Amino acid sequence: MTNLRGKRLPLVVSGVLVVAGLGVWQGIERWQSRCSADGGTSVSMDEVDAGSGLPLVAADELDPTAPYDDGSVPLDRVRALRSAALERLPRLGAPLGELESGMWTSGMEVDPVVLVDGADAVTVVDSGGGPDLGFYSWFGGVDLPAGELRWMRGFEHDSAPGLGLLDDRLVTLSHPGGRAPRVAAYDPASGEELSCVWLTGDFDSPPPRSLDLDDVDGEVIVVHETGASDGGLRLSRVDPADGEVGFQEDLELARADELRVVGDLAVLSETAVTGASGGGGNLRERAVARATTGQGQSWPSGVEARDAGSGELRWTYPADADDPLVASVVGGDDETGAVLLEVMECACEDGAQDVATTLVAVGPDGEPLWEKPAPSTIVAVWGDLAVMAVNDEESNVLVAWSLADGSERWRAPVTGPNADAEVDRAEEVDGTWLVPQYAVPGLLLVDEETGETRRRDTGMVVSEIEVNDEHVLLSAGGGLFVLARD
Repeated sequence: MTNLRGKRLPLVVSGVLVVAGLGVWQGIERWQSRCSADGGTSVSMDEVDAGSGLPLVAADELDPTAPYDDGSVPLDRVRALRSAALERLPRLGAPLGELESGMWTSGMEVDPVVLVDGADAVTVVDSGGGPDLGFYSWFGGVDLPAGELRWMRGFEHDSAPGLGLLDDRLVTLSHPGGRAPRVAAYDPASGEELSCVWLTGDFDSPPPRSLDLDDVDGEVIVVHETGASDGGLRLSRVDPADGEVGFQEDLELARADELRVVGDLAVLSETAVTGASGGGGNLRERAVARATTGQGQSWPSGVEARDAGSGELRWTYPADADDPLVASVVGGDDETGAVLLEVMECACEDGAQDVATTLVAVGPDGEPLWEKPAPSTIVAVWGDLAVMAVNDEESNVLVAWSLADGSERWRAPVTGPNADAEVDRAEEVDGTWLVPQYAVPGLLLVDEETGETRRRDTGMVVSEIEVNDEHVLLSAGGGLFVLARD
């Protein structure tokens, strides 16, 4: 979750839900009384070594011959990659400006989360590799571009599998000690805990499924386990200002790997979209299982859309219990409420496993808007566009369609090495999308309106991009770099 995806919509809570949820409300009040006990330890900066935080150094002090302890890549190769990055990163061009600072990593990817915009930028790090104070994990506020630690909270458990910034609050979702799901809010300037709430009672055993959250009108929508012995998932809405729970509704889905708020909908899917790296919960395997055994997808659907104000079920996809389709939510347009789905179906006959992928757009009431065969599974929503990277024997292009009607807006060839453009990991800066290339050291700079695409060599493979008002952070396999916005 990056900045909780920035969705907004009004809160509506019905009287029926309040009456039906009386037992839940009483339970939440009981759980709330012990909430702060798992909020982590606020660490005095007197206990932390000077310079702790992200060990960023000024760009002109980055030494490509610095020690490298991982050993998985020959030292000469590491130094060559570092030198290439230092040569090329300062010359990427607008909207990227000067390389201000950076750090080398030993083959490990650093995944920063930029939480505060403007000159007072703060990066939160959730890692076991922080100051050695005996904590299992920690997160803290870090100055940019210097990287100095401003505050820190230490935990005896995984601190925050999900976190982001919402209305100047740092919001986290976690399972402290493998117990009940907990939503907490902190002051990103000081790390002070502002509110928290437990969403269920304690579990008898650690929960088996991942959690997810998104934001809506200054509040958070959370999908989490119910804690019941027979399993089950629940959708909850929480106000991080005071920890008040707006609604809790049990889901039809048996699992949910993806949650997206689109307009006034909270859209969930069993499996995340596939992406360039082949991730996303094996949607293709689920299509094969659905067609051959009828398994691999819970009923009523692979996608479930609920009212984000009340939790009421609005629509499912596919609607027919016997339909062999499997589907994932890609994203949507808040203005129109259109939702983009990645849909797969297997023609599994005589041992064949021919899986066809289709893009399907539906309206806010679940009505179909358009669909088209998809030659790729690398797809994302950029504003009001559905954008796909197509890289096959015939072409290597980016294609953008209107999410509203499916008409083609632009088609742009991708030059340079034959590598997938990870449109699903792109970030936008002043109308230009920064798109990393899978397994290739390069960035594509794509104009959102025209599709004009420029490729820039980065020297190292970029895995993550984070953006705030003044900086762009590039996380690579061998380094983390802070660039000014031009």
